[in-house]
Amino acid sequence: MSMETGTLRFEVMKPKAALIEAMQAQKDRVALDEQFADRTQEEEFLEKLKLRADWEEAAVKRGIFKHAVADVKTQKRDMLLAKNALLAVRRQQLKEFLAVEREALNNELGSQGRAFYVQRI
Repeated sequence: MSMETGTLRFEVMKPKAALIEAMQAQKDRVALDEQFADRTQEEEFLEKLKLRADWEEAAVKRGIFKHAVADVKTQKRDMLLAKNALLAVRRQQLKEFLAVEREALNNELGSQGRAFYVQRI
């Protein structure tokens, strides 16, 4: 029995130190795993953030392009409207000028005793 007791004491004393070392090693592994998990989670978050930023940047570029195309279309439409307005103004001025010229010519012919031939129906 003394032999069993000695062995028992040795086994009881030894596992405590081994148990403490094993528990410390386990705590170290858990802490290391938690660090890796935190790093992995942070990397995943940063990757998602980068993808979101890339998507938003591409969306901004698409928006800028769409706005540029819309601006070009608007400018073309405005130029067409301005051209048509200018044409209408020039026509009206030409009509007024020709009316004044015709009136002056009519007065000149009237002073000479002549007139424009107007066909009556």
